[in-house]
Amino acid sequence: MTITRTFPVSGMTCTACARSVERIISSVDGVQLTEVSYAGSVATIQYDPAVVPPEEFVQKLEPFGFTLQPEPEDVVTAVFEEQQHYVAELKRNAYGAMFLAMPIMVVSMLRHHSTMWVQVLCGIGALIVSVVFGKLFYIRAVKQLKYLETSMDTLVALSTCISLLWSFSALVFHDWFMERGIHPDVYFESSAVIIAFVLLGKYFEERAKQRSSSAISSLLSLQDKTVRVRRNGNDEVIPTTDVVLHDEVVVFAGEKINVDGIVLNGASTVQESMLTGESLPVEKVIGTKVYAGTINGNGTLHIKAVGIKNNTLLHSIIVAVHNAQNSKAPIQRYADKISSVFVPTVICLSVLTFLCWILFGPEGSLSVAITTSIAVLIIACPCALGLATPTALMVSMGKAAQLGIVIKNANALEKAGDVDTVVFDKTGTITEGEPTVQTFTWATTENHNEYLQLLYAIESQSTHPLAQAICSYIKSNQTSFNLFPIAIQTIPGKGVTATVNGENFYVGTPEWIEHETGLQIQQTFGNGSIVVFSSSKHIIASLIISDILTSSAKAAVSELQSNGITCALLSGDNQKYTQLIATQIGIATFLANCTPQSKQEYIKVEQTKGNTVAMVGDGINDAQALAQADVSIAMGRGTDVALNTADITLLHNNIASVSTAIKLSKKTMKVIKQNLMWAFLYNIILIPIAGGILIPLNGFSLDPMIAGLAMALSSVSVVSNSLRLRNFLGEQPNP
Repeated sequence: MTITRTFPVSGMTCTACARSVERIISSVDGVQLTEVSYAGSVATIQYDPAVVPPEEFVQKLEPFGFTLQPEPEDVVTAVFEEQQHYVAELKRNAYGAMFLAMPIMVVSMLRHHSTMWVQVLCGIGALIVSVVFGKLFYIRAVKQLKYLETSMDTLVALSTCISLLWSFSALVFHDWFMERGIHPDVYFESSAVIIAFVLLGKYFEERAKQRSSSAISSLLSLQDKTVRVRRNGNDEVIPTTDVVLHDEVVVFAGEKINVDGIVLNGASTVQESMLTGESLPVEKVIGTKVYAGTINGNGTLHIKAVGIKNNTLLHSIIVAVHNAQNSKAPIQRYADKISSVFVPTVICLSVLTFLCWILFGPEGSLSVAITTSIAVLIIACPCALGLATPTALMVSMGKAAQLGIVIKNANALEKAGDVDTVVFDKTGTITEGEPTVQTFTWATTENHNEYLQLLYAIESQSTHPLAQAICSYIKSNQTSFNLFPIAIQTIPGKGVTATVNGENFYVGTPEWIEHETGLQIQQTFGNGSIVVFSSSKHIIASLIISDILTSSAKAAVSELQSNGITCALLSGDNQKYTQLIATQIGIATFLANCTPQSKQEYIKVEQTKGNTVAMVGDGINDAQALAQADVSIAMGRGTDVALNTADITLLHNNIASVSTAIKLSKKTMKVIKQNLMWAFLYNIILIPIAGGILIPLNGFSLDPMIAGLAMALSSVSVVSNSLRLRNFLGEQPNP
């Protein structure tokens, strides 16, 4: 039996490293699938724990210079803390390297006026920069080389080693080179400045990556470390991790709520915008739910803890966003394939550059051959290419979470931008999902009280909105109940059946009851859903239940249609009521009397026409259609089945967010394509220049230290372009 787990991984410096980690772990017996995110610093592994323990992953990766945490208490927190530590280390090394490299660069500009001993001091300084501040490049490069793996570390280590070796050789054997007509230039400044610029670029890159995952850090900040509980009549403040289920948590006005729970006592308003995107506070009274990370308003609440530690809605959102940010979109896989062969290709290009200048260059081209081959190694580092997609995805999914849209994976985000058809379920999506009974008509003149008791006993065991409406109606018209246990069977999209004293009873659609019982039901018309209550022998009662439109339904549909997206409405209700709702919200295409199967079939038909279909639903009867759709969208108040099936969850239950998700997807894909275009053009244009193609034309050559700066800036530019997605505002739906 296989399981899928995510582990923090440190030591990766580029996408080539991530590819190496994937290959290493995938080679372990018992591993079915491995997916590594360089941007997210995690490895998601599907494996058989009976065959391979996580500790074996640690042992396999350690020789290559990578570190995997086998048993993190909380993956998201562990990754966040490791990133903070890594950024701090990069900052120290980058600033230290710059402090030494800048004087060396200044001296190099005056090398014709400097003495041998000044050059020796520059060499010692460059060596310190490499050994002290850039040592990890060499350590990781050597470890990977032992196993024939390559990465950015290989390029940096190789280029700077060549620079240092040549420069020290030029100092020691100065006269020998001069006797043979070779001018022994030294390039200590190139070695030092390359490492300084690469470290500085990595520092800015990691800082920008942290900003790209700012949604995670802001969600983590919603969790307080302490909580007030009432035990044995006394209030005490304890660590949040020490709360146990069913503890009574006391939250004063203005304080954060740190558990998911049910209000036991008190009344207040709670600000839930940080979870749902809703700007207005939500009223909370006895029996209502509250969630960790939200802020209590002006009253004191006593809460029964039902979700604690890593089992809160907040934590599930954090995990969902983190997992989604580190999943791979299909477009990213092309970049990964290119990156996997990029480093060996660059090394070959560097060798080819060196040989071309030696063989075909003018006499005394050895210095040019060395500088150009080093410049090629540095300029072509594939960091920008590897960061093009994941950074944009991280920012985009974080922004979506801030808008109350939780996207399950990168594939869903990419597909959402291609959606041209949106299919809506009615109840709980287009309508509020809180229907009320408009009319209740008896078909029998006897035993009304007993039948009401039976109907309530049946419907009270169902979670369907119509069943809840029937129970509310009966409670408002019945003063006492003689509840008794009864077994029911739910037929999704049709109704429920129960057997009492050997007789079958049915509550559901007229068509279904006619089919099950053979009874003829007189057609009833009304602006609502028709529900029939029947035994196997006769009709007992019929009800008309109606719902009200959500405040955003009409505007949301209009917004989608104005952007060229076709909308359709599917409902299990009768033709007349479904048509009425469709007309009110401006949808021309609708289908009434739907079963779960017919909803699924409708989507199949649309897909055979070449349409990319998004399904929006909230109930068990939508699960098949959600699974069939290209992009499935569930309302946050929906059933667990719908939420687990869906690619996207709208926490604030506002269907205007459907348009927001589609727009965000289009914007994200545009940014990703810009990033990839820049990364490719950067390498296509600058590799030949670094190789010295302009030297015969105008004498221009790209100094290796400038190549290092350009390489660093290319990565920073890609991440900065992705960060523009944080400004995706204006499309946020109105609450």
